Amino acid sequence: MGDPTVRNPGQRFRNPAAMSPSAPTPGSQLPATPLGSPPAPKLQRYQTGSRPLIVLVVVALVAVIAGLVYFGTRPAKNDPDTPSGTPTPSQTHTPPPGGLGVEFQSSADNVSGYWEILGWEWDSKGVSVTMRITLDKGTSMQFGWFALDNTNAEYWYPDKNRSTIATGTVRYKTPATGTVYFEVPRGKLTVYLCDSWGQHLTGLVVPE
Repeated sequence: MGDPTVRNPGQRFRNPAAMSPSAPTPGSQLPATPLGSPPAPKLQRYQTGSRPLIVLVVVALVAVIAGLVYFGTRPAKNDPDTPSGTPTPSQTHTPPPGGLGVEFQSSADNVSGYWEILGWEWDSKGVSVTMRITLDKGTSMQFGWFALDNTNAEYWYPDKNRSTIATGTVRYKTPATGTVYFEVPRGKLTVYLCDSWGQHLTGLVVPE
């Protein structure tokens, strides 16, 4: 067989590549492969975070409920400075030794407190009474006095010249102490404490 590339005179040139059995024939089509197409996506399974979040919420709720149950049911702790069973002290007063005392209150002045007769001394013209007033509730109160002769029911008012607290003002937690002199015959005498309105609040009997 001769060389196909060698032409005889008057013979048309043949392309050896066109005569190759592996060359594609005219009109045949190769499978089209798009250029630049992305690869086919692969299915991937994703896991959401909803389950761990629910677990955390449940754990937090359980912890809160346990704390409430613990603090709500545990016994109260006693104050080490206040022994259990010791009553809370209240505002109380007792008469002074050898003296007299009584509580009082004035609805007009919205106050209350304690009045004491600390001592007394009779002379030829009357009696000098040593007083002390303590205000336990309220801001202040103006006070005054009068005495009642229990024998003949006569009223007597303090001698201002011989008294230190014939009238005055007592303030909260600041006791007012002084003397009140009544020029009266010696006998059974009741002294009355009055408020700023002149209303008597309470009375104490001065012994003879």
